[in-house]
Amino acid sequence: MSCHLSLVLHKNSQPKLKHIVVLFFLPLFCTRAYTQTDSTKSVQQTILRAQQKTANFDFATAEELLQKALKIEPESIDVRLALGKLAIKKYDWRAANNHFEKVLERDAENLEAHYYRAICYREIGKFRPEFLRKMPLIGGLLEFKKSEQHFNWLLERDSLYRDVLSQIATLRRYQEKYDDALQLAHRQIVLKPSQANAQVGIFNLYRHFILRKSENKAVARLSQTNSPYARFFIGEKLRREKRYARADSIFAGLLGEKPKMPLQPVYLALAKSKSSQKEDHEAEQFFWKAVDSISSQADADLVFEEIKYVINQREYQEYLSLSTPDEKAGFFRAFWARRNPMPAAEDNARLAEHLRRLNYCEQNYEFIGFRSWGNSPDKLQYLRFPPAYHLNEFFNDKGLVYLRHGEPHDRIVTVGGGVNSQSPAPSNESWKYWPTDASPEMTFHFMYDQYASGNLWRLTPILSHPALLEDRFQWSPRYYRMQNAYSAGERYMLEQEMAQESIASVDTGFVSDRHSWSEKVKELPMPYSTATFRGKNGKTVLEVYWGVPLKPIANALSDDIGNIRLENGAALHFNDWREAWKQLKTSDIVFDRNKLSDDHLFTESYSTEISPGTYFLALHARPEQTVLIGGHANIDLVVHDYSGSSLRMSDIEFASQIEPAEQRGKWIKNGLKVIPNPARQYEQKRPVHIYFEIYNLSRDSDGKTRFAIEYIVEKKGGKKKFLGLFGGGKSSISVKADRQGNASFSAEFLAIDVGKVDKGEARLTIRVTDKISGAIFERTNTFEIY
Repeated sequence: MSCHLSLVLHKNSQPKLKHIVVLFFLPLFCTRAYTQTDSTKSVQQTILRAQQKTANFDFATAEELLQKALKIEPESIDVRLALGKLAIKKYDWRAANNHFEKVLERDAENLEAHYYRAICYREIGKFRPEFLRKMPLIGGLLEFKKSEQHFNWLLERDSLYRDVLSQIATLRRYQEKYDDALQLAHRQIVLKPSQANAQVGIFNLYRHFILRKSENKAVARLSQTNSPYARFFIGEKLRREKRYARADSIFAGLLGEKPKMPLQPVYLALAKSKSSQKEDHEAEQFFWKAVDSISSQADADLVFEEIKYVINQREYQEYLSLSTPDEKAGFFRAFWARRNPMPAAEDNARLAEHLRRLNYCEQNYEFIGFRSWGNSPDKLQYLRFPPAYHLNEFFNDKGLVYLRHGEPHDRIVTVGGGVNSQSPAPSNESWKYWPTDASPEMTFHFMYDQYASGNLWRLTPILSHPALLEDRFQWSPRYYRMQNAYSAGERYMLEQEMAQESIASVDTGFVSDRHSWSEKVKELPMPYSTATFRGKNGKTVLEVYWGVPLKPIANALSDDIGNIRLENGAALHFNDWREAWKQLKTSDIVFDRNKLSDDHLFTESYSTEISPGTYFLALHARPEQTVLIGGHANIDLVVHDYSGSSLRMSDIEFASQIEPAEQRGKWIKNGLKVIPNPARQYEQKRPVHIYFEIYNLSRDSDGKTRFAIEYIVEKKGGKKKFLGLFGGGKSSISVKADRQGNASFSAEFLAIDVGKVDKGEARLTIRVTDKISGAIFERTNTFEIY
């Protein structure tokens, strides 16, 4: 803003005092106007920054930014609205309500403030005790009435505002007025059929309804309407009652008639039905039909409803940032690809396990009541849950842990001893998950609320009852020390240790998940190694070597069997978990069990040409007629680039045997038969065979190449001792050779004597020096000497 003032004086005249005053103060007013405009821009920018922080779940920084903005413009409606919506993200309904109240004090006609204030009153009221929620004019009902007043105010002015009818339907559900709730939800769908919140809301509302009613009452009520939603939930009620044939028939009928409702829940219900009937392949096919048919935000959100229980924070942020149906469908494919323990297999074992867990939790851990501070055993609020935890409205805490981590490795329930004096049912249970390569040990303690309606099990950070502590002595000395603490101070310290253990378990357990096989499945060792070589047209040849020991396979078979079919596969995924390459095959193995040694490996390999870059590699092997499975998932793999003209060297391939070969065939490359050693393990008295290739050697004027190769073997972690050609020492040996050739390419192999190197893990470094150009290149890999 600019401000101009002209004062014209007639000749021989003087300005009056009031003119002088105007001259003095007007620039101040102009400066003030400019400052207000500038501060408004600053506040709007701050709001945007806070919204970005909120999207990243950085609520503390968002709060700090908005409070600073409020100091700049205390009357700002936009800042108050942003603070209220941030409080809702944190489920702080009272704080949110206060912010929206202040907005209405400044702008009584603000639709957004009325909308959110109605929601806040509703959510505050639901936490009142159940008997108060149903009593007129007090407790929750008073807040419900205030909620209804704001909703009605909205309807009078804009009956199409956002998803207001769906929000009122939720209020009716809290009041257990399901007929009214369903009518409102259907009206919202008619008005805005593509609205994602409305579609998710009506499916969740029907789910609450069938969980509240017996089969006969639910089916009778739903049969009164011809709505496809009602028919779908008749099928859902039957599926939950394990009447799969009738349920599947209803689902198939809906798919055949293509009703005016999203079909994702139908496909997903069929997936869970087939999973319950042990038809994992068919179950997965239906799940992917749900994903492949996504054409709207509502479709995607309905699929998200089934996987949200195991999502981590980064994935949740990513999902919220996506906008197109194709992006959402790609998200679900990547979601299950990164969790698949055998990506090359026909079916996704982790997805099959998730569907099994969903079915189990529906039967055992479902809870549709309200969680509040009043029914939480964690009164001091030690435990802090990630945002995805609050997406749940159908399972208790046992269910949420089970969905992520499956059956615990150990569980303890204490009965008697005065623990369950108010109820014959157990009121406590503790779960232990032992550490794995991918996750630490986790301990979860649950307490049952016998006064809550429904199956409410909630996590507690601390156990204090002597009987509970005694039964858990086997898990940790801490429980014994707590029971026998010599003072209140010592007991308090030990309680804080237990609380920290619980906090750590929640912090890890609710942002991660793990696959678990059935108890019958046994691990089959599967050593592997990889090597890359120069390919054609800028591509790189990737070779993956692997093996499985035959003795445990033979032991798993009956004595009269001397052959086996081995399913095996490998897969590569890009960093965004799109599939780059996959191979699945079967190998027929014939063996004489009388001649099998413990270290007898069946060895195989895969080979493909692929673009240089970083990938995730996965392998698996599964002998038929056994419960053995071997494999590796999510291996970080670098595929080197050999397309340049400078000196390069392939990876080092470790071999069990290398010998000249005249014909083409398996294991043969550049006139050599190189049988890989995927375990990279060598007996100390036997030579270490290696193969590698050198590229882009320089030539002199006669077309000759001259280069040197140095081989250095050292005990990993040991001190280098370079003692000359095949020199020895307990920690290292070094071999150096000068070479000449006629081509810029050279295939090299060597058998290294490691008899003088200590047993254990060793490091091999190969250094190539081009004597013409002076270029140097080296590669390193590790192996084991035993």
